[in-house]
Amino acid sequence: MKKTFLYLCVVAVLAVVFSSCLGDNESTTSATKTFTVIKKSDSGGVLYAVIYINGRAYITGEGLTGVSAEDAALISYKVNLNYVGGSNIAQADYITVNEVYPKGSQKSVERHAMDTTVNNSPFKSVAIEVADQNMLFSNRWLFQFSAEVKGDQNFDVIFSYNKDDQKDKDGKELPANTAIVDVVLVKTGVAGDGAAPKTVEKPVVVNFTDFRGAITPTIIPSEGVIVKLWFRYIYINPSTKVKDVNYWNPGVGLGFWNETN
Repeated sequence: MKKTFLYLCVVAVLAVVFSSCLGDNESTTSATKTFTVIKKSDSGGVLYAVIYINGRAYITGEGLTGVSAEDAALISYKVNLNYVGGSNIAQADYITVNEVYPKGSQKSVERHAMDTTVNNSPFKSVAIEVADQNMLFSNRWLFQFSAEVKGDQNFDVIFSYNKDDQKDKDGKELPANTAIVDVVLVKTGVAGDGAAPKTVEKPVVVNFTDFRGAITPTIIPSEGVIVKLWFRYIYINPSTKVKDVNYWNPGVGLGFWNETN
């Protein structure tokens, strides 16, 4: 078995380039395949993308097509910094939609016990590409999974929270402001006789909005608090080379402030 790679990338803005336009002293910023959530303005019904440029910013443009409000997406854009800031929806010099994760396809966290025994199929790799700790993307996180399948098989991913099974791998209490989310791989389709194994990768967007209610701290300090999320799933243990239950602490979570609860 190949070693399972677990890695974390919480940088939401990819390949950001700042430049100065000669002769007009205008500064622009651009990004390629950066994560966003799509919103619609209350006045005029204009679709726009939420991005990070020294804080929350909003852009729109003719290229923002094939998306609807509350979809997540990867976009590429260029925008004049003079028009970005506050509640202003800036008109981008260009904007291209590279990938869409429709609202209806986004996962939520189910509220029941899940079978996380080692009899289940293991993930080959699990990664978080965008962790929305500060609600910039309305609690949407972007994960990347891979698994080994055969023939016409594919796989789905289920997220679940069991409030009665919140102990670490040694059966001890979790640290304060920590919650475990179970992640289960469900294979679909038919393997077929003699089909060779192959690796399939799948990006998954999870909307943690409803889940926040299950883990809201009783007391929220004035500076706010991050409830760290651990993820429990089946993987191939790199030391023993056999299936095992992994408790992954990526060091990120959901932020809570008094004004958001």
